[in-house]
Amino acid sequence: MRSSKILRLIAITLMALVLLVSSFSLLFVRRGDRSSGRVAITFIDKDRFFPQTDYSQLFSDLDIASYYHIDGEHLTKDAMNQTIDRAKEMSGASEVILVCEGSYALDGLLLSGERSEVKNCILMTPVLAENADLSTLGLQSPSCHVGIFSSETSTAGLLYEHLSGEDTKFTPGIKSDEQGMSLYLSPDAMRYYACYKSMTKSTDISASITLNHPVVQTYLSNYLMNYTLNESGVSRGPLGYWSIKFVCTILLFVAFFLYAATLPAEKKKQESSSKQDESAKKDPSPIVEETERRPAKLKNRTIFQKYAASQNHLVGLLLLVAALFTLVAVLCVAKKPAGTKPVLLVWIWASYMISAFFMLSFMKKVPKKASRKNRSMWILHTVFTILLIADIFMVSLLWRGAGFLTISLLHVVAVLLAIMLGVGISMLQITDSFFSEGKSNKRVLESLKFCAIRFVPMVIVFSFSFIMRGDISVISVVILSCALLLSEYLRRTIRKGALGDVLSVVLFSCLYWMMF
Repeated sequence: MRSSKILRLIAITLMALVLLVSSFSLLFVRRGDRSSGRVAITFIDKDRFFPQTDYSQLFSDLDIASYYHIDGEHLTKDAMNQTIDRAKEMSGASEVILVCEGSYALDGLLLSGERSEVKNCILMTPVLAENADLSTLGLQSPSCHVGIFSSETSTAGLLYEHLSGEDTKFTPGIKSDEQGMSLYLSPDAMRYYACYKSMTKSTDISASITLNHPVVQTYLSNYLMNYTLNESGVSRGPLGYWSIKFVCTILLFVAFFLYAATLPAEKKKQESSSKQDESAKKDPSPIVEETERRPAKLKNRTIFQKYAASQNHLVGLLLLVAALFTLVAVLCVAKKPAGTKPVLLVWIWASYMISAFFMLSFMKKVPKKASRKNRSMWILHTVFTILLIADIFMVSLLWRGAGFLTISLLHVVAVLLAIMLGVGISMLQITDSFFSEGKSNKRVLESLKFCAIRFVPMVIVFSFSFIMRGDISVISVVILSCALLLSEYLRRTIRKGALGDVLSVVLFSCLYWMMF
């Protein structure tokens, strides 16, 4: 017992350290840096895994203010012009670094040629339409520096060759080491091209890998230092920042599993005759053993048997609703992949809420629960649970980007759904705690078949995405499924050692909100 308590304290200490380090990494980014007189304006195609925190940290280390356009529809050239004007006005900068990803590449190059304040145009995984007009672009247009960062694609190579007049097919690039990127530099040092060999042919996946790759971020930082800030040297900021993220994530998992390994085993429920007598008073019908044949009439069944039978009906209902949600999600994959994730997240919410309201009639028969006694180390378990929620939240922001802190309608809806989800799961857990006392009954929330039902639409959507598109939708479904599995595991594990069922529900609701 003594050693278990010490291990729990060690786990909580690790969690606190991860929370402090990750919090400082997020909160102490100097996003309003203006002393250099430069502002970086980034345009990102939607449906990308864009780590805004990484790029905010990168630009901040170089004393460059940064602004981002990620969400919403694709901006036109005029709308991009207005965004640049607003960013300049807000930052007070005189020079602009234009970062354009994907299909923003051509408009970014044209704007760079039209606006004298644009001193550097950076293209990340550029994408061009088949009928793209490159006639106005060349060695002298745009007159600013142009840097291209991408996997080895025909589009990126074509753009560099058109802008620099250099060859990339028969002339190998310069590599600092085997793991480095291939570098191409025009004789006047105005055109820069860094590429790496991609392991996938999917444009969307390659683009997301490029944006999130620590080596690419390091090369981008070095490029800005040498060709924009006119500073010599090598930047180690992105690699150091990624090292912190990696260590924080490892410590997070180590601390949790260390804590989970020391939790006391859940006590076996004893069949108390007093509780059976209490239930018999509410329902005087005789209790029928599992091996006996169930009465033909519903009125001859005990309340426990009715509850067990209702679970089977609930399985059928959830499968029917899962088919409906699957159809909607598949249509989203075919027409608008960005809507797939919200549909699946709403399905998770709907499945629990349907289960809760389906069991509402049984909840009314549950007596007030007596307060639990002899629960050891309540304070320690409470502190750990709070730290775990905060830690996972901060680390998820480190990986996904601080742009998720921006208030939007989607986040308001997500908070409301998370609160309702917590209420629904609480209803199920209260009902289960009472009706699982019978021999022939099992917990709804702990049953594997109810857990498996929630993954039915995800498996179908994953298969459809893989066959029809094979793009980033596949990764989105996999990440969402893993997050749901982790949420289920944490809820069941924390439930054994925390303050009853309440904190496990809060933890699950917080994780559900972060899935958005």
